[in-house]
Amino acid sequence: MAFGAHIKTEGIPGEALDDAYKDCIEITGYGFEMHQSTSATASSSGGTSSGRSSLSDFTFTKALDKASCKIIGTVCAGKHLKEVVLSLTPRRWRQG
Repeated sequence: MAFGAHIKTEGIPGEALDDAYKDCIEITGYGFEMHQSTSATASSSGGTSSGRSSLSDFTFTKALDKASCKIIGTVCAGKHLKEVVLSLTPRRWRQG
């Protein structure tokens, strides 16, 4: 990825190497989709009318680290995470 990506959630510490993201989980990729259907029927304002929005699951990939077992255990137990924060930052490339 052309950017750094980290996830932070309570109770599942990661091993991110960047000091700014202590206890965060470094991820290598993620996916999330949103869709809103539209109708060819015109609305009262002249545009197309829109239907309901649908959201996909948020998925991510990461290397095996100390957070892996806790993530697997949480998923297998059917527990929900109260809050998951995704941070995206520009990669700092080093010339050398």
